[in-house]
Amino acid sequence: MKAVLDHVGIAVKDLPAALAFYRDALGLIVEAPEEVVSQRVRAHFIPVGESSLELLEATAPDSPIAKYIEKRGPGLHHITLRVDDINAALAQLRARGARLIDEKPRPGAEGALVAFIHPASAHGVLVELKQLAAHRSPAPSPQSPVPSPTTPPVFQPAAHRATSTAVRSSRGSQSRPSASIR
Repeated sequence: MKAVLDHVGIAVKDLPAALAFYRDALGLIVEAPEEVVSQRVRAHFIPVGESSLELLEATAPDSPIAKYIEKRGPGLHHITLRVDDINAALAQLRARGARLIDEKPRPGAEGALVAFIHPASAHGVLVELKQLAAHRSPAPSPQSPVPSPTTPPVFQPAAHRATSTAVRSSRGSQSRPSASIR
């Protein structure tokens, strides 16, 4: 199974403070948020090179992210590895005795299929596997960045946004180093 780093999930308790740091202090562009209703979470993706950061904001007090923050506080939540065939990846992990949180893939952000590997099998790290949606076009419509309330919004020309979004969406088809899980 080949895998590449897709994103790093960060649980945030105070979204305005997190945005002030990532968007305002670091100058990164935050994509428009996406609600993942099944997980009661709002995801804010921040492209960084060929991967991204995902700020995870709980939308309900009983959501997995809210429970995580209550128990461990805000911070690094998971890493996500993108795979071509999530079912084959899960079968391989199962055959090797890995403890899985999700036995079957489920819908995740960006229209992808996702499944989590228990931290006990990944040396204390929550690992998410992600398979991009098959129906996803290589160049989706650009999303507007989330503007800062204290600084003027950063607007990219439409051509630049479309290019950077297309690169982010087609990461799996780019030729770049990948990890092989054996």
